[in-house]
Amino acid sequence: MQGRPHSIFKRALQRRNVVAALAAARELPQITLEDALELTLLVARKDPRRHPRLAARWLLRYLEEDPAATVEEVVRRDSPQARSGQPPDTFDLRRDAERTGVGHDLVPLVV
Repeated sequence: MQGRPHSIFKRALQRRNVVAALAAARELPQITLEDALELTLLVARKDPRRHPRLAARWLLRYLEEDPAATVEEVVRRDSPQARSGQPPDTFDLRRDAERTGVGHDLVPLVV
């Protein structure tokens, strides 16, 4: 792949290439919470075995960046979707990250 690391990462997300997205994320000095969420959702769809750990790490970052947020709030808000059997990418976590402005210029989620 050619281009700057973030461009490579974004292209991998757009193409739903989980292997390339994870590799590109490791090369980035920083990744926003929004980008980390996109990666987490991609992993949920393409590599479910890795999803729980990645999702937990994303949630931890979200909670660290928004001191007012609680796990209970996230679970309560997302429970109806979870019980309906909808996949994780239909949850409203993306909206909340945008609402709070959380996640810009953070350290990488992926190690």
